Amino acid sequence: MKRHDSDRLTVYEQLEEVSPYTFSVSLIDLHLWVKEQIKLHGPEAYLDWDRDHYYAYDSSPSPMFFLKRRRRENDKEYQERLIRETTQALELAHKEREQYHALKKKFEGVDK
Repeated sequence: MKRHDSDRLTVYEQLEEVSPYTFSVSLIDLHLWVKEQIKLHGPEAYLDWDRDHYYAYDSSPSPMFFLKRRRRENDKEYQERLIRETTQALELAHKEREQYHALKKKFEGVDK
């Protein structure tokens, strides 16, 4: 089976939590922080704001930023997904075949 890049899914990775207090710094410090994040995670990384973020122990939301990245699934993830999807399709076909035979046996000759 020939693989095409268009067959690949987009994977969303959460790289780290970023406290809003991270931004309570001078602009030069913020600039240096952004440059460091780009060096660590690449220029495609982005910040996602979740104003309603809850930790398991919170009774009220704790707003939080999350550093995330979008990427195409790699070869290993692609192969694992193909195996998983094929297995699921075969299992579904098997269950449908069993259901068909059970219904056929149940209703065989009913209309006569």
